[in-house]
Amino acid sequence: MKKMKILALTACLLCPVLDWAGPRNPVTQNSNQHGINLQIRERMAQIRKGLKSGRLTRGQAKTEMASLKDIRRQELEYFRQNGRKEITLDQKNQLQQQLGQPGSPAKN
Repeated sequence: MKKMKILALTACLLCPVLDWAGPRNPVTQNSNQHGINLQIRERMAQIRKGLKSGRLTRGQAKTEMASLKDIRRQELEYFRQNGRKEITLDQKNQLQQQLGQPGSPAKN
């Protein structure tokens, strides 16, 4: 019985190392589900960093954040339209174009 407990404990400890359970969060592997949101979050972090360093004024940061929030709202609307599963490739491309427009924050 003691050997059985040790074997079970060892298996439990090795399972995460060997990744028998598969990917921890399969949702993030689908680029249409959260890819745009991740880009928006990165841009928001860049804006906060730029504001803190003095490269952006409060007004610039506020305008850029509002633009990103509008894009996020549009992404969420697309999710609702598609049954909350994912966005289509066309929708994703449209959102990426919005992220790349001159009025939206540029990548640093």
